[in-house]
Amino acid sequence: MKAILIILMICAASIMTAQSLPKAVEKAFHAQFPNTEISSWKNNNSYKPLTTDVLYPTDDMNGATAIETSHVPDDTKELGLKDPLAATEYYIFFTKDNTNWTATFRTDGMFIVAHAKVDALPEKVSEAIADAFKGQIIKIVDDIQKVIVPSSETPIYRVYVKPKKGKKHIVKVNTDGTVLSNKKK
Repeated sequence: MKAILIILMICAASIMTAQSLPKAVEKAFHAQFPNTEISSWKNNNSYKPLTTDVLYPTDDMNGATAIETSHVPDDTKELGLKDPLAATEYYIFFTKDNTNWTATFRTDGMFIVAHAKVDALPEKVSEAIADAFKGQIIKIVDDIQKVIVPSSETPIYRVYVKPKKGKKHIVKVNTDGTVLSNKKK
């Protein structure tokens, strides 16, 4: 009975530990987005062990029901994973300037990217897209995304544009109206 209680306490402690955002990630988030509150977060740990152990009730369990426990199976070596239960990225959801954002950070706190769906483009961005497709009839065909990356001092707008004649393009434009890329999809 004591062994089962100890196992349950360890499982509960590991669940509580798994539910806290690493300090390095939280610190990096607040440095990147000061005065911004985290709405929620998740990590990219999607590894599912191939085996599950089930502890069946015995007389020692005083009528308790079966308990499922997972362990890291031997297939981890075959998959080339060092610690398959460890996350490598954290996705943080927050609101900034009345817009819902998602930011991605590595476990060491390195900022990778943040993006948000927006309803409208700044005038300079709209003009830059119109100039890139001068003389063509175009249509914005998917969501407009505002993206923040470490390599750019200002946000970048990612827009999916479909000329009347031709294939869809992914156009990336800086806030100042500079077209950074215009690739056919």
